[in-house]
Amino acid sequence: MRWRVVFWCIALTGVRVGELLALQWKDIDWDEKTITFSRGFWRGRLQESTKTGQEHVRHLPQSLERVLADHLQISKNIGPNDFVFCRSDEDSRPHDPDDLRREVLYPTLDRCGIKRTPRAARFHAFRRATSKYLRKASGLELAAVQLGHKRMTTTDEHYNDRDMDDLKKAAELVESAFILSFAPDC
Repeated sequence: MRWRVVFWCIALTGVRVGELLALQWKDIDWDEKTITFSRGFWRGRLQESTKTGQEHVRHLPQSLERVLADHLQISKNIGPNDFVFCRSDEDSRPHDPDDLRREVLYPTLDRCGIKRTPRAARFHAFRRATSKYLRKASGLELAAVQLGHKRMTTTDEHYNDRDMDDLKKAAELVESAFILSFAPDC
């Protein structure tokens, strides 16, 4: 599948789709196992910085390294300044995020029988899932680091909708503290 690498990258890095599409081969350091996101693609134009104005360096896990190496092997545009996700072998411009959503993501969701809901059926859903998983597994700070937020409050306010698991965990922690302190025989 031609687009498998896009889904792997967005799922494993948690970057914004416009930052992913602005990725050039020179941004991947195979020796240090890092990917640096320093530009963005927004409203049909390449931006000279990310949304936050900061470079985001991500670790290149082994599975993503393999997927990207395979993609490099079949790509025609492989110069350091070429985009990793260009439109085609003949068109070296980066993909437009809106086109990618309409032409790749939506048909994929439809084939999988996943209902498209407003705002939830976009590439940004991967960032939300990354944030939620990391917050639950390791805490809010690590989620903020992976998403490239300067403040944890940004991550908490915009990416961490609480669910029943959160409510259950909170109730059980309070119950445990209460029983230990006030009703140790229960």
